[in-house]
Amino acid sequence: MTDVKDFFIASNIVRNAPDYDSKVLSTLIHTVEAFARVTYQSVYLIDYYKQEFLYVSDNPLFLCGHTAKEVKELGYSFYSKHVPEEEQKMLVELNNNGFRFFDTFDDVDKYQCYISYHFHLNSGARSKLVNQQLTPYSFKR
Repeated sequence: MTDVKDFFIASNIVRNAPDYDSKVLSTLIHTVEAFARVTYQSVYLIDYYKQEFLYVSDNPLFLCGHTAKEVKELGYSFYSKHVPEEEQKMLVELNNNGFRFFDTFDDVDKYQCYISYHFHLNSGARSKLVNQQLTPYSFKR
């Protein structure tokens, strides 16, 4: 089984991050909420400094029977609970290689990129194939 710490490597660990301006963070979360309301996709926002989910949309496709609040509280342990064990290692490798890929670009070009991959989510006896897209975001651009 994958450990939550496996998802955080030198390339995606944020050190010495400045304190967030609560208004800026609130605006960012409200912007993501607004986007999530007008798309059929599941959306979530991760704070790599605090290593937690800041926002999880309430689209049931991703939630596996949980509420958005429960998934947010589970954080990365959600993957250990709902991704088949044989795919968890793949997710860690994709995550690590994706961040290494992002690091090959300068700070301007990095934010034009995204990675996309498929994996299964188990919810009870059912399994569904989902597509995940990951793109970096920074307050300091």
